[in-house]
Amino acid sequence: MSKKMTILFLAKEAGLSYINWLRFYLEDIGHQIVYVTTVNECIAEYEKSKPDILFSVNFQFILAEIAKRDKLPYVFWGVDAVVNRLLFSKHFVSDYTFVFECCQEDYDKFRKAGYKNVFLLPLAVDEKSLVMNKPATKNYQSNIAFVGGNYAPRNEYHNLLDALYKYYPNSREIIDNNLINFFDEIFEKQNQDICHYIVPKLLLEDDKYGLNIEDLAPLYENEIINAIADGQPKDKRFLSEMIADTLSHESDRRFREAIIRRLAPYGFSLWGDEGVWQNLTCTGNLTFHGYCQWGEQMSDVYKGAKIGLTMTRLFIDAVSMRIFEIAASKTLCLVKFTSELPQYFDIGKEVVAFESIEEAEILADYYLRHDTERERIGQAGHERMLRDHTLRKRLDSMSLVLQEAGVF
Repeated sequence: MSKKMTILFLAKEAGLSYINWLRFYLEDIGHQIVYVTTVNECIAEYEKSKPDILFSVNFQFILAEIAKRDKLPYVFWGVDAVVNRLLFSKHFVSDYTFVFECCQEDYDKFRKAGYKNVFLLPLAVDEKSLVMNKPATKNYQSNIAFVGGNYAPRNEYHNLLDALYKYYPNSREIIDNNLINFFDEIFEKQNQDICHYIVPKLLLEDDKYGLNIEDLAPLYENEIINAIADGQPKDKRFLSEMIADTLSHESDRRFREAIIRRLAPYGFSLWGDEGVWQNLTCTGNLTFHGYCQWGEQMSDVYKGAKIGLTMTRLFIDAVSMRIFEIAASKTLCLVKFTSELPQYFDIGKEVVAFESIEEAEILADYYLRHDTERERIGQAGHERMLRDHTLRKRLDSMSLVLQEAGVF
């Protein structure tokens, strides 16, 4: 049994569902929670409440600094893929930070950065929140349903182009005719290999187009300075990775639009923020419904669908929470393959996975015509989720690790 602790919980820059789940769990097992939502509140409450432990969902710089300075345990559960390279900076490393990461790739990066207390804690879903036993209403019936966002039509890629025009005012023709064509070809090749993020590698083929991506280095001066200060190499490969981070938004936006266009003729129900989907045009039977409320409405959307589509970002090799939400609904989950997927579900028996846009269409077409197989896989995925992937199981395992480490 863990000791009763006072926990300073910073709720910032993470999904509210996970914040509430973790907060309520910690209260349920007997701890006192001091809940703050801003850095200023955090600093004030830290001095006032004198907590035993610091907690957050996703990494928070301020808590890592306090932990290192005052030798106080800091625990966080990373539920979103890390896109800010500073999180892996050696500046924040201490033996007092306990890292629970949802994906293997980020787990490996935290270990490489020097953190000793790093643990793999996959995502899960609070099955009670999804009202699993309630039947869906007719209003939500569809062949294929997708609930999710996309990057805005104007994103970091376009900001990069604007910066290039400003930095090289006399090279607009080269940018328009050479560099943009180079980027467009990269995006097209990436869409043909959706299970591997190949943009960094493709950027190194710049000489084939009479280009040199090192000309973009001045636009990344601050990032390069920080990398050198942190002991990372300053070379063309490192620069290509930074540029690839910038291009990732546009690459992923084009992929998501391409797969939705391909599946739209089968009857597609699209849910998400209007701003990011407003420019999507396609022929076929696509209905855009707008924002989907997490919880009961999302549960109804998936229950009413014959197939629930989910796909991680192209640059993330992990499983997302959507796969567990679809499994909770007993609907067949059609998911983009990642290397971690077989660890959680039996592909072909509990979920079906695609490795290309073309394969996604083949699978959707097949399972829309084979009801018995589709329903059997949906039920099997549901049973696997209840057996192995509930939120309570995840948080109990976190609590056990912290007890064994003497934190609780």
